[in-house]
Amino acid sequence: MKDTIKMIIDSVSGLKDVLLHIIGLGVLVQLVFVGGFLGIDIVSNLVNLVNSFGEAGFAGFISLIVILGLLNK
Repeated sequence: MKDTIKMIIDSVSGLKDVLLHIIGLGVLVQLVFVGGFLGIDIVSNLVNLVNSFGEAGFAGFISLIVILGLLNK
């Protein structure tokens, strides 16, 4: 049972790392080629996400801290 849980945690962690690298690559490609990455405007989506945290006030700040804590594990 412990091996199964460890395998699932490792898989999710690997998927998280891959997705974060894809986001980073998408931002770089969009900045260099001034266009979307795979048809997605990643920079605009990230700006909108940060703005939504800012508009939520203190609750948005706490949510941002929780999300960053989960990503840094």
